[in-house]
Amino acid sequence: MAKEKLSTEFITNSVLHKLVLVSGTTDAGNLDDKGTMALSYETLGTYWDTKFKNDIISLDKEMKDLNIFDAHGWTGDNRIKNREVAGAYLINRLCGAEGQKAYYGETHRKKPMFFHLIGHSHGGNVINEMTKQIAKLGDKWPKQWKIKSITYLSTPFFNDIHQVNETGFHKDIEVLNVYNKYDLTQRMLADFSLEPLAGALQILKPEKTKEEIEKDKNKTKEEIEKDAESELSKKLAKIKEFDFEKLKKHFSNATIEDTDDRLFRIKLKAVLPHEDGVIVSKQIQELFQNGQHLLTEVLNIVKLFAEEITFKVGKKIINDIGEESLSYKRVIISKDILIRFIGVIDKINEELQKTIDNLKSRDDELIDKKESYLISLLIKDIQISGPASRILDFLNIDPTDLESVADESGLWNLLYEILDNNIEKYDDTYRDPSIQLDLAIPLTQLDVTTRDEYDGKEGSENFDAFIKYIETSEEKYASNQNQTNLLDIVFTLLQSTGFVTYKYGMVGFGDGIKSFANYWKYKRWASFDFEADNFEKRLFQLAEMAQNYQNIFKKRDFGNLIDSSHKPKNDELQRGSIMYFLQESHSTSRRYLHDEVKEFILRLGSNK
Repeated sequence: MAKEKLSTEFITNSVLHKLVLVSGTTDAGNLDDKGTMALSYETLGTYWDTKFKNDIISLDKEMKDLNIFDAHGWTGDNRIKNREVAGAYLINRLCGAEGQKAYYGETHRKKPMFFHLIGHSHGGNVINEMTKQIAKLGDKWPKQWKIKSITYLSTPFFNDIHQVNETGFHKDIEVLNVYNKYDLTQRMLADFSLEPLAGALQILKPEKTKEEIEKDKNKTKEEIEKDAESELSKKLAKIKEFDFEKLKKHFSNATIEDTDDRLFRIKLKAVLPHEDGVIVSKQIQELFQNGQHLLTEVLNIVKLFAEEITFKVGKKIINDIGEESLSYKRVIISKDILIRFIGVIDKINEELQKTIDNLKSRDDELIDKKESYLISLLIKDIQISGPASRILDFLNIDPTDLESVADESGLWNLLYEILDNNIEKYDDTYRDPSIQLDLAIPLTQLDVTTRDEYDGKEGSENFDAFIKYIETSEEKYASNQNQTNLLDIVFTLLQSTGFVTYKYGMVGFGDGIKSFANYWKYKRWASFDFEADNFEKRLFQLAEMAQNYQNIFKKRDFGNLIDSSHKPKNDELQRGSIMYFLQESHSTSRRYLHDEVKEFILRLGSNK
């Protein structure tokens, strides 16, 4: 059992005041700075910022009748059951109920003890579960032990789950609620109580080893930032960088030539000069190879998510609570989905490889001879109908209902199935705790929005429109939990990454494809060829699909959210990014002990 670390006990007027810190979720978007977890139910671990802990220690020294309880943590995953277990377990350990050894013995049970509870994020909901356990225990909880104050730091408050029970409250209890309007975890992510997903971010961006950290010391800032970018992002960037205008430039050098050497026979064909043909062939090969690399990286991530993730929970906790009561193992993607996903990816890769091999073979024939490239043979080598049909079926989406156009193995249908399987419960959250508190209890609201470094910076003026759309979409999902309403939220979050932006004059990937397709058609007509081939038909299909995506993103474009003036250093998050809102804005309340919070604790801890 962990021991108290921060002070000895001080009793004033026969009352002992205990300040209890309860850490929040460490799942999904709300990991701490180092991506670590509150590892067990026995310690707060590394959850709290150093500045916050130092402020608490200073408060402990300043207030001689206030003692810090630093002997409790929890698994920190975003699941209802584990928050309930965490709250009940802490109360049982304090008083010795339900088979637990009492942290405070008989001497303490006979004296008044007032608890001051501080919870960040879902730590506030663990506190709510503590109040329910006190009521459940009845006489097993000492009558002289009362909750004197609760401080909620960025806690999401629910309509249904984690409701407060006021049985153990002091008659003069007060509540302080600290919030930040940019806190996307509180306002959106927390609505979704998920099956345990801890470790998901580490899969995408694993923690560095000591050797890697040492190597970073000799790298430039640009090199470190490039290394920090996920492999998936790098592969996607390669696809986005493809230059259709450059391809058009080389095709513009095509000429119409007689390709029949026989006398008095004429066979006109479109021909690319040798140098242009080589460049075009290499460009298309590179595009298809980048597509393979992207699909491989996506498949690697899917495979990792299909492996079991295990929380680091101490053996003592498993013995105390029981393995059946703890949820500390989880598979995010089922084997069935994995098999279907692998099947689709393998088929697409096979088609892409056929095209790459054909182009390489044609290059070998023509490069040594310095011969021109027949466009008809180039198109035949590409075999666009094969990979295009696979890719289009897999990626295509109906922009109205956001469902895959193909069967159940379409990308977006698979994604919805994965998300739906991992949502334990949806319950709309609020920033205001008064929805579950007696209105007679004094409640102080503390808005720390202006203390968020993003506030007032470039992009922040667009946040209100963005979050209003998100919250409206959540209301729709609450009334009808289907694929359309859930993916509406997902695409809004994706749009905020800036993949397609219209408000600043930028066009998307689909416009580039459509422009190239129209150019191809124009060149065909110019050579008096009025019959479209499979290549051209597939090209227009691809353009239509890409423009479907553009329409989806355009509807959800509320302007740039990113503060481009901010140049992140080391592990800093880019201001205005989704991860910034999920992590940094959510942590503004606990970066340090705000003066108002300190004054609140001192006042309630002194008032006997």
